[in-house]
Amino acid sequence: MAINLSSKPTLSIVIPVRNEMDNIIPVAQEIDEKIREHFDYEIIFVNDGSSDATQDRIEQMQAKNPHIRYLTFRCGVGQTEAFDAGFKAAKGEFIATMDGDGQNDPADLPKMFQALSNAELVCGVRRRRRDTLKRRMASKIANTARNWMTREQITDVGCSLRIFRRSCLKELKLYHGMHRFLPTMFRIAGYGYVEVPVNHRQRLRGETKYGIWDRFKEGVVDLFAVRWIQNRSLNYEIVRRSDEYGLGQNLADHRISGPGHVQR
Repeated sequence: MAINLSSKPTLSIVIPVRNEMDNIIPVAQEIDEKIREHFDYEIIFVNDGSSDATQDRIEQMQAKNPHIRYLTFRCGVGQTEAFDAGFKAAKGEFIATMDGDGQNDPADLPKMFQALSNAELVCGVRRRRRDTLKRRMASKIANTARNWMTREQITDVGCSLRIFRRSCLKELKLYHGMHRFLPTMFRIAGYGYVEVPVNHRQRLRGETKYGIWDRFKEGVVDLFAVRWIQNRSLNYEIVRRSDEYGLGQNLADHRISGPGHVQR
């Protein structure tokens, strides 16, 4: 697909970053190289209160690539807030999320986009994870606990590589820490998701800014919050209703539930 700067982008890629000055340029360049033939796109870097030269690198890349936009927070507040701000600023019909550390591969986005024909959200599942044993074990434990508490069967909750329809955002309200439960929040809103295997690479530059212990402490509280939302969410089915002329309309093949989605 040729790039058309005069139109709105098809895909908005939202990338939260905090003190990732060494990754901004290679991440931006790789995205352009691997998806420019597939999408009209924009990259939205959300600078979550970086104290290094991250902002300078973003502006340096923006001067070279008109597809790059950015939002800068006064101070670091968290990934969910960064995602939320990026979602609201996005112009594309579809939105993708990525980490800013270079471990996600943008070459996976075209096949994930194709999978949207079967759901409103596509989640990446990292194959052969290139993290330390400690991080892999912590992720496995967290994933098991989240699935048990939320009654879900999500293979890789911690993978940030996702793509979804922007129209879904009108039914979603995010809270601090809730980006970890995005598939579950989609399900609560009445949407479906599918999973697609994706590539995963080693971090080559910089260090992670969101520690295992910090994620664990917040994750425990968030689990109970999500379980509460699940138990209190609306769930009903209308099988018949009158139309504007007062005639009965059979809805046996349509399910209306939660916030009012009609699912065929």
